[in-house]
Amino acid sequence: MARLAGCPVMMRRYFSVFSWVPAVVLTLVLGVAGSRSGAMTERLARESPVGESPAGTEWSTDDAQRTATVSTEAGLSYESDGRLAFPAHYREWIYLSSGIDMSYSKGVASTHSFDNVFVAPTAYREFLRTGGWPDGSQLVLESRAAAEKGSINQHGKFQTGAPLGVQVHVKDTKRFKGGWAFFSFENAQPAAMISMTEDCYDCHQAHGAVDTTFVQFYPTLLPVATQQRTLKPGVDVLIVVPVNPGRSHTGTGGSGTSGSATNSTAQPRK
Repeated sequence: MARLAGCPVMMRRYFSVFSWVPAVVLTLVLGVAGSRSGAMTERLARESPVGESPAGTEWSTDDAQRTATVSTEAGLSYESDGRLAFPAHYREWIYLSSGIDMSYSKGVASTHSFDNVFVAPTAYREFLRTGGWPDGSQLVLESRAAAEKGSINQHGKFQTGAPLGVQVHVKDTKRFKGGWAFFSFENAQPAAMISMTEDCYDCHQAHGAVDTTFVQFYPTLLPVATQQRTLKPGVDVLIVVPVNPGRSHTGTGGSGTSGSATNSTAQPRK
């Protein structure tokens, strides 16, 4: 260094050569740390059960980069004995509607409950395009208990607790007579098909607004089916068309009114 001190040109060359060393060292350190972090993430992903969370299996952060409307949709999967695999990420699907205390019989339920309906994204997009359900469609009906007293609530009801049950309506024309089948899940394990002797099949066949499904209760899909002319003739549906922005009109049907078709008895979603 004493010899270099007397030569400004040599000093400049010295610093020009070695000035990049700290940046290179820092880059190497960060690269090693990043690779170790990536390896740790992959190891944790392999060791963690898919679809599990600290609270259960309803939601998951196992893949934060997952696109909710695409890759959470596993498609139909059956066990060798015909049981349907549970749609673990159905709550990341397209939400259609909720009902409270809905019943299609004259009896009154002794407890209150909500029904929430979700549909697989691919089926939803196809319905928007055509007004009908493609093969492989899955619609999920989730039931939850309703409560009135809680926190600051003074009126009305809200959903509470874990699901009381989950039912899936599946379209698989190559597998099921009539094209559709129902499955009822008590937990996240595969479920057997509900027997076709049950009333829900005849009910959906007779009263489903579109292809045995109760589109009449799905406000975002009913206008699509109406426009595409895929509504089943004779099924009672409530169609509301705003006359002016922000205002609806009740009438007997036609442009700018709300009305219904004939045959007014809708039957249960099971």
